[in-house]
Amino acid sequence: MTASDRVVRLDPRRPGACAGPALLLTLLTLGCGGVPSGGVPDPVPARARAPLGPVSDADLPRCTAPVEAAFTRSALWAPDRQTPRMLSPSARAALVTAVAHAVRGENRDALAAVDAAGYTLCAAAGGVRLFEPIDVDGPAIAWRSGASVDVILEVPHPIHEADTLARARTAFASHGAVALLVAGSHRCASPRKSQCDGRSAVCGDEGWRISDPAHTADSAFHAVHAALVDLSPRALVISLHNMREEGISLSDGTRGAVDRDAPVARAAEAAQRALPGYPITSCNPGAGVPVEARHCGTTNVQGRHVNGSSDPCDRGASQGTGRFLHLEWNKDLPRFEADALLDALLGMRR
Repeated sequence: MTASDRVVRLDPRRPGACAGPALLLTLLTLGCGGVPSGGVPDPVPARARAPLGPVSDADLPRCTAPVEAAFTRSALWAPDRQTPRMLSPSARAALVTAVAHAVRGENRDALAAVDAAGYTLCAAAGGVRLFEPIDVDGPAIAWRSGASVDVILEVPHPIHEADTLARARTAFASHGAVALLVAGSHRCASPRKSQCDGRSAVCGDEGWRISDPAHTADSAFHAVHAALVDLSPRALVISLHNMREEGISLSDGTRGAVDRDAPVARAAEAAQRALPGYPITSCNPGAGVPVEARHCGTTNVQGRHVNGSSDPCDRGASQGTGRFLHLEWNKDLPRFEADALLDALLGMRR
């Protein structure tokens, strides 16, 4: 991939930045400078600005099916699908641009951009904008205008860890969260190896696949994640996962110590209230629960990005920024208890 195919953030404060409207946030590079080797923008400190209020549905088609229908296994990954159809770099850039336009209420521009990305865009009840892929296995995205809960829910493994998909779908519908971002392929679908660091035998060998968006920086999922984080600078990103081990593991994407006001500590407290007596651990000392380094999310590229890594593919973060929560729960946790857990976590952001 050439430099002209990479996605970057245009920051007017950066010396030598290309001139252009700030609302576009991310574009294909046009001789505007380099990016980290992971192919994602350098993290920029959150700008102090008020959350965006409701925007108009004018010019957008209405969704003809419930939003939840887009976030099912069959909609995301057909039973006969064998290999992923990944978005090209230009399609990824068009999708990010479409999301930025839609968030700003520039609906005609958003519709033009989703068409270039191979997506559809429609407006649903409650100020929701739904982005669905047509012929590619890109992520499904729901964004809510005038959200009441400062949370972005991310599901990087919806097929491999199906309960995360179902619980995120319910939580998004019930709590008024900012966005729901769900990967559009099985994490092991591609035989190609990701170049990002870390080790796992989850796909039968020692490494990640490019179809695993939690461990691939050059993906549509990660590009949209970066745009959503920038568009909602106060939102907490919650990355949802299942594990075989008993209980719940919480992390801010690092193993650094935290104070009791940190989101991971508040999440641990909320989880204890929701599931009294259930084994809850944290990777972060100071969270108020037993410390155990299991499934800490330290190689999760979305967490690394939020936590300030200059190269999320290859460089971890030693300390969290308070905007990322890596949540793992036992795959056999009953549905009602998993819903209660997410209810508690989203409730702490009201």
